[in-house]
Amino acid sequence: MRPRPPASPAATRRRGARGRPSTTRTRCLRTIPRRSWRPPSGWQRCSSAPGAPFALAGSVAAFAHGLPATFQHDTDFCVRPEDAEEAVKALEGGGIAMRRAPEDWLVKGSSGGEEIDLIFELARRPVSTALLQRATVRAVDSVWMPVLSPTDLMDSRLAALCEHYCDFGDLLPMARMLREQIDWDRLDRDHRDSPLADAFLHLLATLRVIDRTDVNGRPERKENGP
Repeated sequence: MRPRPPASPAATRRRGARGRPSTTRTRCLRTIPRRSWRPPSGWQRCSSAPGAPFALAGSVAAFAHGLPATFQHDTDFCVRPEDAEEAVKALEGGGIAMRRAPEDWLVKGSSGGEEIDLIFELARRPVSTALLQRATVRAVDSVWMPVLSPTDLMDSRLAALCEHYCDFGDLLPMARMLREQIDWDRLDRDHRDSPLADAFLHLLATLRVIDRTDVNGRPERKENGP
């Protein structure tokens, strides 16, 4: 399946100009707690300044690529481990209060009632230069910033699946809405040997969300499948 061509700058600007989701629309999304999102105050100045590379991640990144608003309690940004201290200083210089977290793979911050997670690892894998280079610059509530690619967003979600967290219901809407933008062949190669991720990709093939072949190169979905 071919990825969808990147959106034009004009289309991206129109999407950003619509701003945050309406209160009515947000209230109708009842599956998990949701709220509107705005960039943490001070972040716009930091994100436009030269320095450590970064990218928006998590549910706000998915929203930037076209998913409905399903925001969690914080906004996630990825930086390389070696850039962590520089990023923390830049955010503190922009007026964002940073604090160490019990986990050794992130630093937390807050500004104007918004919570920030500065992440050095995604699903136990260090944030890499290659990951950040694949990010695309998009308008998020009128602020231009790098956003993790749909393929990398899905990759991190699949890698995070484990016996203690295996919620396919949370992943399925993302797979359906971003399927044209995701490199499924890459994900299939990378996760074929991971039982839970492999099971989810098999489910997508059975539901005809994606085309997938078995180890013998034959279509995996059943002819009389849904």
